[in-house]
Amino acid sequence: MKNMKTMVIIAFALAIAFSMPAYADDDSSDKDRAGKARAKWIEKIKQFFKKRFDAFFEKADKNGDGVITVDEIPTAEERLAKLDGDGDGQVTKEELAAAIKKHRETVKKKIIERIKARGEERFKQADKNGNDVIDRDEFRGSDELFDRIDTDGDGGLTREECKVAVQKFFKYLRERRKARWNRLRGRFKNR
Repeated sequence: MKNMKTMVIIAFALAIAFSMPAYADDDSSDKDRAGKARAKWIEKIKQFFKKRFDAFFEKADKNGDGVITVDEIPTAEERLAKLDGDGDGQVTKEELAAAIKKHRETVKKKIIERIKARGEERFKQADKNGNDVIDRDEFRGSDELFDRIDTDGDGGLTREECKVAVQKFFKYLRERRKARWNRLRGRFKNR
């Protein structure tokens, strides 16, 4: 629960930092102050997460030698073996970071699997007559959208056509998010 509160506070701080007004007048000192304030918030957030990671690592590294060993967490022998990338019986910060990255990838794969399963369920729900095609009268969107998804023009949406449409939509969202971040980065680089 504490982590959720922290994330909400960080999200709120980011929202405030990125929504600070761009000063309309030509006084560059005001613009510089706004850019510095945004950069300061971002740096504080980065430092916050770095401190949390370092604090976790230091707490687990009981003897302070820069590595986590089985002796320091005797009940976690099996877990440490999974984290220990090179099998030397010690977990370095790099190995822990790699394990976290691997965990994130695993979670991402599970999310993708759930999305696919949900898509299959929704396709079956939309296909009311059970002919493995979503006909125009079964489609709940606009005719224009139906025509865009129906790439072969046969008047029905197959699983493959729906899958391609969803992939295009997610690609569009990724590109928008990437463009938005690039615009934000550009603002900070120019200050």
